[in-house]
Formats: sequence, structure tokens, C-alpha cells
Amino acid sequence: MTTCYDLQPTNGKFKHSIDRPTERPKNMRKTTARPTDQMTSGATHESIDQPTNQATVHISNQSINQSINQSINQSINQSINQSINQSINQSINQSINQSINQSINQLMDR
Repeated sequence: MTTCYDLQPTNGKFKHSIDRPTERPKNMRKTTARPTDQMTSGATHESIDQPTNQATVHISNQSINQSINQSINQSINQSINQSINQSINQSINQSINQSINQSINQLMDR
């Protein structure tokens, strides 16, 4: 089993100790390697986990953004369609009522 170290931030930055994986700097915790760590000789958890986490966060953000955009577009489309339908119905009703009223008035005049 390989031994590697989780990095702790030092002054907001991470120090990588890839050259001497068996020496543990004071700011690192000793942990047991996971199978992915064993494939890269002397690598730390941080050097392997960081890109994976960034990719996961990127995919997660993409998914969230798609859901938000879908919801916004759906709402906008519903509003537009509702407005168009309302306008069309008003025009049709107005035209029908006008025609009926004209017909009634013509009949009354006779």
C-alpha cells in the first residue's frame, strides 16, 4: 500500500511534494492512498483530486445552468403564447360581436 499526503493550504496556495513522497512536510496529514493515487508514483491526493473536482463542478454548473435556462425559456414562451392567444381571441370576439350587432341592427331597421 502506498502512503501519500493530503495537502493543507499554506498562505492560500498548495505546496506539492512530488519529488520526495516519503518525506512528510509539517503542514501535511498522513493518509492511506486510494487506488487512483497508486497509479501515479509519488503524487499527492491534491494533484489527482483537484482536476476531477473541477470537472465535476463544471458538469454540475452546466447542468444547473441548463435547468435554469430551460425554466426561464419555458416561462418566457408561456407568457408570449398567452399574450398572443389573448390578443387573437380579443380580435376574433370583437369581430364576431361587431358582425352580430350589425346584423341585429339591420334586422331592427326593417
